Amino acid sequence: MNLPWFSWLLLVIAYATYGNFLHTIKANPLTWSINLTLAILVAGVAAFFWSLCRQVIVRGFRSDWGYFLLALVVTFLTITAVSQFRLFACWGMLVAVALLVRVDMMVANFKNSAIFFCLSLLSLLGLAISWLPDLLTATSHLPID
Repeated sequence: MNLPWFSWLLLVIAYATYGNFLHTIKANPLTWSINLTLAILVAGVAAFFWSLCRQVIVRGFRSDWGYFLLALVVTFLTITAVSQFRLFACWGMLVAVALLVRVDMMVANFKNSAIFFCLSLLSLLGLAISWLPDLLTATSHLPID
């Protein structure tokens, strides 16, 4: 069984980059906890509910209500992209890389529970790695006795 190392590495780097973005905007602990929850939620949707999401999107194009809701979602995403471009780009990248990992792991015959575990673990690892520069610079200024 070939392990998708490259897509795993991309996921860790993507979440480390997003964590760096959170550091640059000086996010408070509540924002960090919300983003940790969202990382787990993205992993869950990508592992367990992606086929359901895809079916809802495809069925939505068959009705007028579906087109209406699609127009609302596209409008919301456009406004978000214009007003919060970096945040929008980061989340777009995170979702795309999570789906890449999901597809690579499905090709390698992983079960959904293993996909969820790997996505969750690698996402949290990437966010944890983003703390390393802050921790290293904070400890380098301590006086040595």
